[in-house]
Amino acid sequence: MAQQLYDAREKTVQQIADMFSIPRSTVYGHLDREKTVPRQPKKAAAAKA
Repeated sequence: MAQQLYDAREKTVQQIADMFSIPRSTVYGHLDREKTVPRQPKKAAAAKA
């Protein structure tokens, strides 16, 4: 279930961890690295001119 939520980008790792009352590290340890789609980094705020 955690893998599906993560892959569908429905929940963040932190939100998944909170759902199951487990640490984020546990979620990361159980995500299938072969199937996991890397997330894009958040875009930095545009610098003011």
